[in-house]
Amino acid sequence: MYSRDQPEIERHTFANPEGFVDSLEFVLTTIQAGLSTCRNQRRQISRDGLQAACLWGKKADGLRYGREHAPRLLPEFKRLRSRDATREAVTLATSIPCLGLPKAGFLCQLMGFDVACLDVHNLRREGLPSTFVKLNKRAKPATQRKHVARYVEYCQRDGARKWWDSWCEHVAGNRHNRRLPTADAVSRYHVDAVKMEAGQ
Repeated sequence: MYSRDQPEIERHTFANPEGFVDSLEFVLTTIQAGLSTCRNQRRQISRDGLQAACLWGKKADGLRYGREHAPRLLPEFKRLRSRDATREAVTLATSIPCLGLPKAGFLCQLMGFDVACLDVHNLRREGLPSTFVKLNKRAKPATQRKHVARYVEYCQRDGARKWWDSWCEHVAGNRHNRRLPTADAVSRYHVDAVKMEAGQ
C-alpha cells in the first residue's frame, strides 16, 4: 500500500507550492479527527477559507503559514529529500504552527522521508506515553534537536513503509472509519484526500 500510494502523494507535494499546501492542509485535517472526515473538511476549507469551522485551535494559523511560506518551504524540503536528511526535515516541519512531532513526521512521511506519525493509535500499540512525542518549541534548539532525533530514530526501527501499512490495517473499519473497511481503502484515501480531484 505504501509503495503504491506514497510516491503518488510525494510527486503531488513536490510538483509546486500548491501541491505542498494540499498535503499540509490534509495533515492539519487529520488532527484529532477520523481519517474519513478529511475530504469533507477540505471541501469546507475550499468554501469558507481560513474561517472554516474545522480549522479550530491553531489549525488556521498552520494553514495560513503554509500558504504564505510554501514558496520557501518547498525548495527546502526538496533539498533535504535529496540528502535523505530526515531529522532536519522533521525539524523544519515543526516550524509550521500546529504541527507537533507526530504531524510533522506525517507530513515528512508523505514527502518520502523515513519517518512516521506516532499518533495516539501508534502510541497505544507501542505502549509509549504521550510525553514521548511532546516537543517544547520554546526549548533550546539543541534540546529540540535531541528530541527530534529520538523520535526519528524510533520511527526508523521499522521504517516508514511498515508504519504506514500497519496503521492502515489497524484503523480500517473502526468507529471513525466505517466507510473505509479495508487497509487498502484507508491507504488510498490518503491519496484522494491530498489530491482532491474533480468529482471526489
